[in-house]
Amino acid sequence: MAMYFNLVAQCGYEENNAEEMAEHFRDSVLRFRNGLTTRCRCWIQQDLKGYWWAIATPLGASYGSCIEGDTYLLTSDEQYEQLRDLLYRQLLSAPPFLCASANWEIQDDYIFHQGNPMDEDYSFAEFDILCGDLWNDLQRPIEYSFFKEGYVIKEDFSRLF
Repeated sequence: MAMYFNLVAQCGYEENNAEEMAEHFRDSVLRFRNGLTTRCRCWIQQDLKGYWWAIATPLGASYGSCIEGDTYLLTSDEQYEQLRDLLYRQLLSAPPFLCASANWEIQDDYIFHQGNPMDEDYSFAEFDILCGDLWNDLQRPIEYSFFKEGYVIKEDFSRLF
């Protein structure tokens, strides 16, 4: 069994939108306050509803990873909080997306069981960052605040931006 820390971003029905998002993360270097750096392994996937997703998995942030070259580097909850912050900051300059979250996924025998929106009936309200249209469709939940033009973020993370 492996646990992967990923950022997932739903990019709509167009595959090229997900490719652009994956490329945005593929080229980035995430730098921690202590100087540690990592890059992301990125790919795209289509869910059962036809939406395309970009997935960015920072190398060194997973337990039991089967990804070549991925060795466990992070040792504290504080580092995972920093990593989530770094991933969300990277979204500030990202191409358009509908929603995004960074969290853990559990993989057993190459099947994702928890936290993977591609394999389950998800609700957009579960995501940390939403585009304005989704936020409006959800009747503007108050736990979100401004993230960047056209996007909102859950209050838990708004202190960063």
